[in-house]
Amino acid sequence: MAKLKSQAIQTALVGDWENATILNQQILQNEPDDIDTLNRLAFAFLGQGKIKDAKNLYKKVLSLDM
Repeated sequence: MAKLKSQAIQTALVGDWENATILNQQILQNEPDDIDTLNRLAFAFLGQGKIKDAKNLYKKVLSLDM
């Protein structure tokens, strides 16, 4: 899982939002409440202009982090 997380971070760093989305979604299949992954996925959605999807994920993060 650590390798997958590293790949997700690297794709985001180069602005490859589509692959960042795919990788983070794969991570969430095994760790659905991983706050870091949810944040990365929300940011990837923002990079793709998917504001509503990003907003929903950020709300989930807030509910988990309280």
